[in-house]
Amino acid sequence: MNAPAHVNVSRMNGCVLLCAAPMQVEGVWRIIEPMIRAAFATGIGDETADDIHEDLVNMRSLLWVVVDELSSEIIAAATTRLVTVSVGKMCVITSCGGRDLMRWIGFIRDLEDYAKAEGCSIFRMMGRPGWARFFRRYGYRQPWIAIERRL
Repeated sequence: MNAPAHVNVSRMNGCVLLCAAPMQVEGVWRIIEPMIRAAFATGIGDETADDIHEDLVNMRSLLWVVVDELSSEIIAAATTRLVTVSVGKMCVITSCGGRDLMRWIGFIRDLEDYAKAEGCSIFRMMGRPGWARFFRRYGYRQPWIAIERRL
């Protein structure tokens, strides 16, 4: 999976959203790794930061970074994967972490635009329960919950 040609550079609140080309992943991984690991800090979920890294390196996922325009520092990172299931093609945010959330959360619309351009009819994210409450204001709903027990 190559960085999509149809993604425009987007700016808001002194930040810029960039999609990293696959060959750039290793160069920025040491910077964004703590952000991605923090997303999995609870140990709950089906993947780990190492799985995310492997998907990025093997071009099964894309890396998106938010850069502070003034300091040129990466302040957030997210990863997406395109998946085709029986109900259609979807884009899934597989990890997201960083700081100053309110400065860059609006970039969710840019990721949705990318998904639409890729032919997706569903945009999905999985995470901690607080995300469901937070994203309701962006038109998201929680269609189901997952319960499990470790054996």
